[in-house]
Amino acid sequence: MKSNHNKRLEAIRTLLRKECSILEGAKSDAHSARSTLTEVHHALDAVQQEIERLEQRRRTALGRHQLLSLERLELQGVYLEQRRQTEVQKRAEHQRATLLALLGVRDLRLMSVWHPSWLGLLMEAMQRDWDDLLDESDETVLVDITAVTNG
Repeated sequence: MKSNHNKRLEAIRTLLRKECSILEGAKSDAHSARSTLTEVHHALDAVQQEIERLEQRRRTALGRHQLLSLERLELQGVYLEQRRQTEVQKRAEHQRATLLALLGVRDLRLMSVWHPSWLGLLMEAMQRDWDDLLDESDETVLVDITAVTNG
């Protein structure tokens, strides 16, 4: 009976050794899993930081793009304003040249214009700049400005 009892004890010891070996393996696997999980968390943190860095770069690039667009618009505005001023200046020079040419014609009795508002602008400029036009005119103009504009 003792030998049966010893065989059973030996069988139980063997089972316990196997269980201990399995538990040691599980413990090792758990430690390995914990290490892997820690590595995954570090990798996720690194990915999140990279996403945030790329998002910041995108916002910065978008800001630069918007800034460049605004600068382009400002430059266009400056260009358009310069162009408008140039056109106004050209119109004023043309208007002045036309008035000087008209003042130089001594026997002017009839004038045909392409639009009545253009004649109105000429007459306003003539009234405004009458003295300067007379100084600039080559010939002496013996015309009363009020007679031309009112009559």
